[in-house]
Amino acid sequence: MPDVNLQPPFEAYAGEEPFVFVSYAHKDGHLVYPEIKALHDSGVRIWFDGGIDPGNEWPEDIGKALLKAQMFLVFITPSSVESQNVRNEINFAINKNKSFLAVHLQETQLPVGLELRMGDIQAILKYRMTEENYNKKLLDSFSEGVVEAKKKTEIEMVLISAGKFLMGSPESEKGRRENEKQHEVTLTKPYYMGKYAVTQKQWESLGMRNRSDEEGENLPVTVVSWEDCQEFIKKLNEKTDGGYRLPTEAEWEYACRAGTITAYSFGDEITPQDANYKDTNISKPLAVGRYKPNVFGLYDMHGNVWEWCDDCFGDYPVGEVTDPKGPATGKDRALRGGSFRLNVLYARSSYRNSFSPSNRDFSCGFRLARTKL
Repeated sequence: MPDVNLQPPFEAYAGEEPFVFVSYAHKDGHLVYPEIKALHDSGVRIWFDGGIDPGNEWPEDIGKALLKAQMFLVFITPSSVESQNVRNEINFAINKNKSFLAVHLQETQLPVGLELRMGDIQAILKYRMTEENYNKKLLDSFSEGVVEAKKKTEIEMVLISAGKFLMGSPESEKGRRENEKQHEVTLTKPYYMGKYAVTQKQWESLGMRNRSDEEGENLPVTVVSWEDCQEFIKKLNEKTDGGYRLPTEAEWEYACRAGTITAYSFGDEITPQDANYKDTNISKPLAVGRYKPNVFGLYDMHGNVWEWCDDCFGDYPVGEVTDPKGPATGKDRALRGGSFRLNVLYARSSYRNSFSPSNRDFSCGFRLARTKL
């Protein structure tokens, strides 16, 4: 018997976007609800019979939902193959040529007729798989259309531990400028740093206008102002658990250096095999992740595109400082990392640049930080 005290884990999807129709035996609610809750939390749009209002015609609503669904997902157990409702839904989905996925939660002998109908259907045998492999295969089975923006906008982040480092550059460093005075900085809290610069695909997934000169979904988004970045971050935090932001200059340089004290995270010299800068003669941004990462696992910290920081631009503090931020006010915001159109000295770990927060330069992009919750 179904558990009458079992509460639906979320409201069934009711919009017009592509969604997944879920078929299951009511007796299996205690097994199925955690499964669809995990999918829902991953951004998959899920319709299940919790979306039928009391008093409505059950078969009519089931049929309408199945016709509108982009994908049919059935959870197979001994109880589900005994359910006439589940069998009817399976037959209807097959007859309507719906994209079909069967997840076998338990080892189940299919009746001959059902086995014949489902012989060519994609199946995942959860009971034979590790949880990790099962979750990956399941999510990979869904088309991007049934996944909400929060899944498509997923940002790969790297955890950066708290620590102490020398920020700025020594007087002996080639290209050093007066505003790079070396001083000791302590970061007391761990944080996350984007593994890559934000891409055009991620930018567009939140409905942001893409002004990039060079178009490509895996290219870093460019021609973005600091103010544009704030709009993207606001939308992203509304779609997720939040905490996304731009890094401070100190966080950016600490992550870029990755424990080094040299001009670049790869040493005192880098070559066109290490980064995209003017001397490579490429003259445009390249897709993220093209070059090897630094020791922290961060890509393209040198060259490719300038990266906005949160700080107002100003002079460094003197002496030892803890968790520093830029001045409270200022007409410009800081950028780091150099770009494809400038020589290698601009790509040094300590080089500082700044623009007006409304400036949309063709070589400016950004990388996200995230507060560790």
